Amino acid sequence: MVDGVVKPIAHVRSLWSGWGALSPLPFLAWPLLMVLAGHGRWDYVAFPVLCLGLAYGNAWTKRLFLMLYPLGLVAVLYDGMRFVKDVGVSPERLHICDLRDIDMSIASVTVDGTRGTVHEWLQAHASFGLDVLLAVPYGTFIFVTLAFATHIYTKDQAVLRRFGWTFLLVNVVGFVTYHLYPAAPPWYFHAHGCGVDLAAHASEGPNLARVDAWLGIRYFASMYGRSSDVFGAVPSLHVAYPMLVVLSGWHVFGRVARGLSLIFLSSMCFAAVYLDHHWIFDVVLGLVLAVIGYLFVQAVAARSLQRLGFALGTWFGCGYVPLAPGTAGTLGAIPLYLAIRPHGTSAVLGAAVLLTVVGVWAAARVARGTGLHDPQIVVIDEVAGVHVTWLAAPANWHGLVAGFVLFRLFDQLKPFPARWAERRLRGGMSIVLDDVFAGLWGAAVLVALRFAGVLV
Repeated sequence: MVDGVVKPIAHVRSLWSGWGALSPLPFLAWPLLMVLAGHGRWDYVAFPVLCLGLAYGNAWTKRLFLMLYPLGLVAVLYDGMRFVKDVGVSPERLHICDLRDIDMSIASVTVDGTRGTVHEWLQAHASFGLDVLLAVPYGTFIFVTLAFATHIYTKDQAVLRRFGWTFLLVNVVGFVTYHLYPAAPPWYFHAHGCGVDLAAHASEGPNLARVDAWLGIRYFASMYGRSSDVFGAVPSLHVAYPMLVVLSGWHVFGRVARGLSLIFLSSMCFAAVYLDHHWIFDVVLGLVLAVIGYLFVQAVAARSLQRLGFALGTWFGCGYVPLAPGTAGTLGAIPLYLAIRPHGTSAVLGAAVLLTVVGVWAAARVARGTGLHDPQIVVIDEVAGVHVTWLAAPANWHGLVAGFVLFRLFDQLKPFPARWAERRLRGGMSIVLDDVFAGLWGAAVLVALRFAGVLV
C-alpha cells in the first residue's frame, strides 16, 4: 500500500524538480472546474489523462509534453472563450455587409444576372463531391497540426518549440481580434442578410451539413456548433494553422512533405471560401497573421529571449526608475488598463492572468540575468497585481485611483499569503505571486467599499 504511493511520487521527482511537477495543473484544473459546473464532456476526461501520461510517463514523453504545452494552453483558452463570447460584440460594432463589400472589391462575379461574391457563385454551383473532398481538410486540420508537431519532435525540437509558441501567439491575437473586430461569416449573411441577430448559433454551414447527413453523424455540427465565437470570422485561423505548418516545417521537410503541406494549405484556403465559412478578406488576413507571428517568434529567438524577458520584466523600462520603481511600474500599468477596461471585466481578468503567466517567466529571466533573488528592476509583478485589484474597481477614475492606492498599500504590507509567497516560493513565482496576492487583498477591500456604498 505504501509502495503504491511512494513509488509514483519518487518517479515524478525523478522527472521533475521543484514546482515544475505542477506544470500539468492548468490542464487538470480547467476540466475539473467545468465538470463541477455541470459541463460534462468526454474530452474533459481524455485531455487530463493524456496530459498526465505525457508529463509523468518518462523523460521522452516529458519533453514532448513541454514542447506541446503552448498547444494545450490554446485548447484551454479556446474552451474558455464561451465565458467572454459577448465581450465587445454589439449591433453597432458587428461587421456583416461591409465585409461582403470588401470581398466584392477583391473579386466579384455575375450570379443570376447580378453582381455578387465568389461565395454566392460557389454556393449556386456547389457539388456534393466537392463538399466531401473539402470536408477532409476542414475536419482534420487540428489533427494534422498535432501530427506535424509530433513529427517535428523527432526531427528538430528547436523548431517545435518555436512552432508551439508561434501557434499560441497567433491564436491569442486571433481570439482578441474576434472581440475587437466582431465579424459575421458568409453563412451568417446568407442566412440572415445584413440583419443583426446576436442570439444566432454557430453553424457548420450548408455544405458541411450535407456531409453530416451523408455520414449519418453530426461530426461537423458538433465540431463547429461548439464554437462560442459566431462572429469570429476575422482572421481565419483555419488557414493560419496550415500556413504555420508550411513555414515552420519547410526546412525540415523532404520534397514529398513540402508538396503535401502546400496541397493542404491551398485546399484549406479554398475550402474556407467554398464551404461558406470565411470571406476572401478573412483568408488573406489569416495568412498574413501566420506570417507575422512566425517572423516575430523567429526574430525573438534569434535575438535571444533574454532581451524580451528584460523588456517585459522591467515593463519597458519603468523598472529602471531610480526611486520607487514599484510605483513607477504600477503607473506604467495605467495605459494598458485604460485600453482594455472599456471591453469589460472579462478583458481585465484575461490581462491579469496573461500578465501573471508572462510575468513569472520574465521575472525568472531577469533574476537569472542579474544573479539576484528579487531584482528591484522587475515591475511586471506590480502590473499584474494592480490589474487583479482593478478587477473589482468601478469603471471610472475613482476606481482607478482607489485601486492604485490600495494595491500599493497591500504590496508594502504583504498580508498572508503574500509574504509567504515571497519567502517560500522560488524564481519568478516568488517575485510575481506575492504581488498577485496583494492585488487580491486590494480587490477584496474594493468590493467591501462598493458594497458599503462608499465607492460607486
